[in-house]
Amino acid sequence: MTISIIIPFYNVEKYLEECLLSVMSQTVTDYECILVDDCGTDNSLKIAERLIAEYKGSSSFRIIRHERNKGVSAARNTGVNAAKGDFLFFLDSDDKIYPSVLEKAIKTAQKYPNANFVQCNFDVENGANYGQFAEGKYPEFSDDSSWIQNLLKNYGIPLTVTAKLIKRQFFIENGLFFKEGIIREDTEWYIRLMGWIKSIAFCDTAYYWYRTSNETSIMHNDDKTEQVLSCLEILKGFACNIQNNAQLRFLTELAIFEMHGVLLNKCKDKEYAVEELNKTIEFIQQKYRQNNRKRDLLLTSLQLLKLPNPLIHNRFFTKAYIEVSKLLYPI
Repeated sequence: MTISIIIPFYNVEKYLEECLLSVMSQTVTDYECILVDDCGTDNSLKIAERLIAEYKGSSSFRIIRHERNKGVSAARNTGVNAAKGDFLFFLDSDDKIYPSVLEKAIKTAQKYPNANFVQCNFDVENGANYGQFAEGKYPEFSDDSSWIQNLLKNYGIPLTVTAKLIKRQFFIENGLFFKEGIIREDTEWYIRLMGWIKSIAFCDTAYYWYRTSNETSIMHNDDKTEQVLSCLEILKGFACNIQNNAQLRFLTELAIFEMHGVLLNKCKDKEYAVEELNKTIEFIQQKYRQNNRKRDLLLTSLQLLKLPNPLIHNRFFTKAYIEVSKLLYPI
């Protein structure tokens, strides 16, 4: 069983060496590492070329260069299209992995060959909650569809595509390539994953180290307008393509909880964001005219964002709304 590690990089000269050295320090060597240069302007490419030239091990390292900057989604897709391994492992260039992660993950995959992917645990730089789970909390393997859907719906595992050893065949056959042109690509991917996942295995020791202090990350931008626009694109994309109730309820809560707080407090141009919200509501209403109850719940959730602030902020109101959606659309 071979693994394709995919690392997109763009202006990460401060972190890339630590990331690559963590890959080169793995206790197994049956992997290829595909680095995708997304046309940064710093010394990241030179650092990658130097480390590969100095590497003395038996694993394969190669760099694929984009002709222009296309974003992390496109870079990941480039890596997937070039991958030859049985499994995919996505690693962000400002993160790192511990030496035994690939060994432990592949042993788990061998033990549970029906698992669509193996979920490894996180170790987060500042101790923040990114979906880590306690050792022994989950079974080593599950193919219980309802349990898995509830797990994903309730952020029971890290929302990101990183720290997962994913069967390449499962990824490709289900079209799990990343949506380009948005900045919430992991969220969009995670929601689509809900539509296809049938089984999961776990490595519950923390093997993936996630960095939160990279201030060049767009997530550190004080103006969240672009995040709102990306959320709206995600909602438009799923509006009439919701495969199960777990996706519907995740999207509903994405609209109510995440988008409302951002619209209220973190958009420098709130009028523009609200205008785009109205366009999204109109788009969904016009494009999907057929009677679709799941679409209607999503539309109602978006309409709620336009209510007076005290009402939508009332925790009893929002909790009641979510409880009703649970009754109408049980997982």
